[in-house]
Amino acid sequence: MSRGPRKMGWLVMAALWGIVLAASPALAKGGWHKDPAKHLEYLTKKLTLTDEQRVQVEQAMTDYHSRAQILYEQLESVRQQKHARIKAVLSPEQQEKFERLSKKHHTRWWRGKKTESKD
Repeated sequence: MSRGPRKMGWLVMAALWGIVLAASPALAKGGWHKDPAKHLEYLTKKLTLTDEQRVQVEQAMTDYHSRAQILYEQLESVRQQKHARIKAVLSPEQQEKFERLSKKHHTRWWRGKKTESKD
C-alpha cells in the first residue's frame, strides 16, 4: 500500500475527530443536539433573526445534522475496526479487560468526564 491513501485516511480521521471534539462541549452539557428547536429559538432571539433568516438558519442546522450523523457513523465504523484489530492480538483475558476499558472510556468521554480509569 502506498503512503498516499494511508496519509489520506489519517487526514479523514483527524477531520472527523475535529468535528466530534468541537461538538463535545455541547454534548457534555446535554446540548442543543438533543433539541434543535431550542437552539433555533435561542439563535432567533439572540440574533433577532428575520423570518427569512430563520428559515435559512434552520436549513443550515438541518443540513449540518444530516452530515454530522453520517460522519459519526463513519467514525464509529473506524473505531470498531480498530478495536477488532487490537483484540486480534490479545489473549482472551486481555480481550475481556480491553472490552471493559473501552466501554468505560467511551462512556466517560461522551459524558465529558475527565476521570482516570482504575483498571
